[in-house]
Amino acid sequence: MLDFIQHQRKQRHRMYKIVFLREEKFRSKEGKGFYFEEYLRSPKKFESNLDLYLPYINMLVHTAYWDSKYPRLVTKNMINRLSGIEPFRMEFIGDLSCDVEGSIEITHKVTSSDRPVFTYNPRKNKYMDGYKSEGLTVLAVDNLPAELPADASDDFSGLIRDYVYQIAAHGINDITKHMAIPAEIRNAVVTQSGKLTKGSSYLKKFISR
Repeated sequence: MLDFIQHQRKQRHRMYKIVFLREEKFRSKEGKGFYFEEYLRSPKKFESNLDLYLPYINMLVHTAYWDSKYPRLVTKNMINRLSGIEPFRMEFIGDLSCDVEGSIEITHKVTSSDRPVFTYNPRKNKYMDGYKSEGLTVLAVDNLPAELPADASDDFSGLIRDYVYQIAAHGINDITKHMAIPAEIRNAVVTQSGKLTKGSSYLKKFISR
């Protein structure tokens, strides 16, 4: 990402979306490489790597699962140090995971749909409701995915419409082997004729007899 930032430094009036990989988000405290298996076994050996990127970011959207045994992705100290760098580019964090004082440490409370944001002023170490105060604005609505049921339903139905037509045209007999039906549907079938399909046979061990 740092190479990308250097390359795009002179670009103006453009918006870029960057998706961070695991190895970009965290680093070993011992200077070793990032190995996800080791991170899961010994998370205390790792720390956030976002301090390298935050000075160049205007908006961050955080959606990853977090538990207290794992390192925070954005700490309050990180934001406080960042506020001393001019220009202070970071304007907004959408904390969709919404863990209070968790992965995004400045998420100090859960917000609601009618009052969705608050603003943290790192220079004064102060929180204010709304977005008009000076500082970094945080969205922390914990049930945000449930706020868009109509849009989600329209989008989902649009995606599956063609699959429904295929099933209606070709029937459902032996659907897992019917090559005229898209692979996405054939591979998604869990049971057929009262039995688990081959791809779902592993579920037998979870079914009580």
